[in-house]
Amino acid sequence: MYLDFSKAFDKVSHVLLLNKLHDRQLPRQLINWVQSFLTNRRQRVVIAGGSSTWLPVTSGVPQGSVLGPLLFGIYIDDLDDILANGTIIGKFADDTKLTQVFGDDDAATATNLLQTSLNHVMQWCDTWQLPFNVKKCVVLHYGRRNASMEYRLNDWPLPVATCTRDLGVMMSNTGKFREHCEQVAAKARKLTGLMLRTFQSRHRNVLLPVYKSLIRPILEYATVIWTPHCKTDIKEIESVQRYLTKRIHGLGSLSYGSRLSALHLSTLENRRSYFDLVACHKLIHATESCKCSEQLHLRRSNTRGHLYKVIATTSNLDVRFHFFTERVVNSWNSLSPEIVNIADNNCFKRALQQHMQAY
Repeated sequence: MYLDFSKAFDKVSHVLLLNKLHDRQLPRQLINWVQSFLTNRRQRVVIAGGSSTWLPVTSGVPQGSVLGPLLFGIYIDDLDDILANGTIIGKFADDTKLTQVFGDDDAATATNLLQTSLNHVMQWCDTWQLPFNVKKCVVLHYGRRNASMEYRLNDWPLPVATCTRDLGVMMSNTGKFREHCEQVAAKARKLTGLMLRTFQSRHRNVLLPVYKSLIRPILEYATVIWTPHCKTDIKEIESVQRYLTKRIHGLGSLSYGSRLSALHLSTLENRRSYFDLVACHKLIHATESCKCSEQLHLRRSNTRGHLYKVIATTSNLDVRFHFFTERVVNSWNSLSPEIVNIADNNCFKRALQQHMQAY
């Protein structure tokens, strides 16, 4: 369930926030400093030279500040404490989602618990004066045998979606990322066209830096989550780089592989494999923590290769087989001990780039 706070950063009550800081037993001097940061602010509206009267700002955390999101996180931190058994909450700034995992034998109980969690969340919103924009909240039902029960927020039925945006990634109820691939490819193509219209020069020294800094990051954001495995999706993403490299002066008649060699680039598919291995290294060497690390199990005994080999698990579904913790196993296990044993992540990246030629 994806829940959307209504104008979240603008509606945090200063009085209630300061009360929560007191409840956390923070030093009085720190609370006074936060209070000074928030209070005694005024605002007005200016339109066409005319202005409204000044009014005091009694709610909201200043947007664009470092402290603003931190204070908002503290404000909603106790949402975790009011949920029913088994309900998992995920929070990032003002994005909140609830998850309930269940099987066929406990489906009825689990759905009731999830509805109970929603009721508790709505009570919390009323108490702390931070309402949800119910019309923007959606439910994604996963699983072939999911009963797709109806859930309600304040007697408003939550709409059921087949695809929704989750921190910049389009999540589908099928577990596939066709919609996301189409969207990022379309956005990257649009920027590519804008770049080619803006710059008359077709020299590599002009186009490549813009491509690497503005366009390619769009195609590579969070690829550990959504790396495509269908040929159609792989081709969709790669087509952006194919098109751009063909527009560079002197390379139009060359094959795609020859253009990449001349520009010292690698395929986007190869770079996605590189990002997978970098993420795996962070999890194996415990420089990063996430739930994926619970599913990466090291072999206890090794007769060949490095000491950090991961056990491959069986996957009944094709979607599961191409999930990060499954698809990375063979690539990771095939790396040389000299590369895998590097503990420092930056040194590991340099060695892996050299090995994979992922530039």
